[in-house]
This record gives sequence, C-alpha cells and structure tokens, in this order.
Amino acid sequence: MRVRGIGILLALLVACCPGRAADALFRKDSIFMFGGVHSSGNMGQSLNPFYKHEQSYILGAAFRREFADIGPYLVAGAEIGLGGRFGGMSSAEFWGGGTLRLRGIPLGSEVAIAPGVIVGLSAVTKPLDIERRREIEHDGNATLLFYLSPELALQFKRWPNTELVYRLHHRSGLYDTLGKMQEGSNAHVLGLRWRL
Repeated sequence: MRVRGIGILLALLVACCPGRAADALFRKDSIFMFGGVHSSGNMGQSLNPFYKHEQSYILGAAFRREFADIGPYLVAGAEIGLGGRFGGMSSAEFWGGGTLRLRGIPLGSEVAIAPGVIVGLSAVTKPLDIERRREIEHDGNATLLFYLSPELALQFKRWPNTELVYRLHHRSGLYDTLGKMQEGSNAHVLGLRWRL
C-alpha cells in the first residue's frame, strides 16, 4: 500500500508539468562526492556545524536524478547513495529517497544558492559508537532508520555543471517509529556535485 502511494505521488509530480518534466528527464543526472565528520549532538544541536564532533567520519557518493519541475521554483527527484563510516567501528551505509530543491537564488551575478532536502531510508552494516550508545539507551536497533538531509548548494556561473554542497547527513528513528530509536547519527558533510 505504501509503495502504491509513493507511485501515485510521483505520477502526480510528473503530471503537474508534463512538458518540462519530460524535457529534463535525461539532462538532470548528477554525482555527489563528499566527506564529513559526525556530530555528538541530536539533529537540533547539529544544525550548528561547530557543535562538538565525534571521532568518526564518513566518505560517500550519491547519484541523483531530477525528473520533475514543480512550477517555476521547485525541482523534484530521487537519490541513492553509498558511504563508508570510519572511527571506532567501521561500517557501510546505504540510503535512498526523494529530493526536493529550490532553483538557484542569485547571490550576485556569479553565484547562486540552492537549498534542498532529501527524505528517505538509510541502512547500515554496523552502528557507529554514538549509535550503539543510543541503541543501548533506547533498547533499539539502528540498522534501518529514516534519512533526512537538508542541504545548501552553491552554483557558479563560471562552472555551470559543478556545485559546492554542504549537507547535514541525518539518521533517525523518528520518535521510535523505526528501530525503537529516536536519534541515530548526524554528520556535517561537504562535497562537490557534478551534473552529467
């Protein structure tokens, strides 16, 4: 039932701008490569990129396809990603979800900023030290959690196919909905996105 609902939502998104969505179908693919450090705080605390950090790191890559223009300002798509998490216990992370972003907002004649968000699911092979502590605290399981990742991308007129991206890489049980977990982990990541 949930998969059918997602399919209907995607069909509605594409239907809202059929000409523009079809035109952009094969022109909005991108690869994002990044690295970052995990935060010791919850998501609210981790919105501050200078909040206390863990001794654990993430390196990753993601493939994105943007497939629907929603009016003049929004673009919808989907992303899948793979990351390696290091420090304490090492593990792999896999995520996927829907994406939504604003078109670039000019910050002058050469640079624009494009805020966006990714919402989906994240699976790991082993918990990080901070996730293990939170598993014990809640008698939970951090293997499969929700993925929520707000991001800011800087776009450059000189390099139209390259973006500098900052993202808060967040895993959460959403108040015990998944894995009996509240918070999973948060990482501040910085990387480059190349449009193919």
